[in-house]
Amino acid sequence: MIFIIYGVVLFTSSEALFDFARSSSESARRFEDGPIELFGAISFLVSSILFFLVYLRSTQGNDFFVFSTRRNVFFLLMAAVFFIGAGEEMSWGQRQLGLETPSWMKSVNRQQELNIHNISIFHGEDAEGKKKTGIESLLNIDRLFSIFWLSYCVILPSLVRVSRRLGGFVKRVNIPVVPIALGLLFPLNYVLSKLLVVSDFRPDFDMNNMYIHYTVELKESLFAFLFMNLAMYFWVTHRRRTSPIK
Repeated sequence: MIFIIYGVVLFTSSEALFDFARSSSESARRFEDGPIELFGAISFLVSSILFFLVYLRSTQGNDFFVFSTRRNVFFLLMAAVFFIGAGEEMSWGQRQLGLETPSWMKSVNRQQELNIHNISIFHGEDAEGKKKTGIESLLNIDRLFSIFWLSYCVILPSLVRVSRRLGGFVKRVNIPVVPIALGLLFPLNYVLSKLLVVSDFRPDFDMNNMYIHYTVELKESLFAFLFMNLAMYFWVTHRRRTSPIK
């Protein structure tokens, strides 16, 4: 079901993306609050709520060797991360509420918006519009997000299954492990987003740049959708563990 919904959203959006890129600047601006970005923001928000509920329902805490917790704090951290992700996706409701960007943030924000991910130090491009390289590129929010999902959703579940020592450590600390089947959808989403750009390359450089930007927005929203399904998975499994036997 996850894969079917994912595929429908991905492939029905590809031509719509270039339609936005080909439209007027006003229509392109409205894309920022369009259905694709809204879909991502809602997915992040639902993820945050579900992870927080799982945290409240968790009965097995964490053993950090020097101290322990009553509940699994990793679920609480995930709830906080995705709550911030939802707010950042919609610039904390700035356009909907008609909020002005503070002057100090305008001077450092690439889009002069009320968010953190477009602040120059976290942006993928420097002040001259060139891609950052070296150590500077590691502070790119997109790069950090990629490292997060790759490490947590792909590498960790794979290593846990081949290393008894790591598996024992993860079990003791009680790190929630992502199912392999669901984890593999994350790199698939990344690869398909790249193929989507290559398969629809346009000779007009400006139009192509806009199309790439919108394709990236689609990729991010689908990542949010996958994390929402991951949150649902943990919610369902914890409900089953804590449900009274009838």
